[in-house]
Amino acid sequence: VLSVTLTLPEMKNAPVLLAAMALLWSGFAYSQPGSPDPSFGGGDGFSTLSFLSNGHSSVNAMAVQANGRILVAGDTWLPNGTENGEMAIARFMPNGSADPTFSGDGKTTLSLANMAVGISDMLILSDGKILCAGNAWNQSEDYYFLLARFNANGTPDNSFDGDGIVITRSGVFRQSADALAVQQDGKIIVAGYINSSGYNDVAVLRFKPDGTLD
Repeated sequence: VLSVTLTLPEMKNAPVLLAAMALLWSGFAYSQPGSPDPSFGGGDGFSTLSFLSNGHSSVNAMAVQANGRILVAGDTWLPNGTENGEMAIARFMPNGSADPTFSGDGKTTLSLANMAVGISDMLILSDGKILCAGNAWNQSEDYYFLLARFNANGTPDNSFDGDGIVITRSGVFRQSADALAVQQDGKIIVAGYINSSGYNDVAVLRFKPDGTLD
């Protein structure tokens, strides 16, 4: 609680001074740094988007385009385990509303047959395409590093390994891609871990721009 005591001189401009003080106090009380931005989302600083009416979705990565539009990426899945998880990407306008120019409704998913897939990191490339890294799992003991590339409108980029998705593995145990970077020559660096002996080891992989291992 902030308590301020002021003594004002008797002068004809005292009402103006009081009005200015009221405006300053209003700005302090209602526009403090870190408070929700009411111009974003539904007027309270929050925006949500559902992928499944009876399922879950989560975000692991975010990027902001030069035009202020916001991309988020992660995965979506059903709680009953009847279907494999899918990669999920959504794009929001700067005001928090879903971007209808992105896949028609602001969201897109991409799946692999008989595998659960998810995104851990994401980059916006210089040509506007969206590059993602993550993991794939066949719900037994087979884990894979995953790369996926999308066109700027949310459709899979079929010039990337034919269907927009690349999976690769080392050994037969758990492994995952957690971080992503692109070199100046366009080659793709993926970092994560491989568990081949009961303990996680740091893993770094490099791919050519078309998605083949370098």
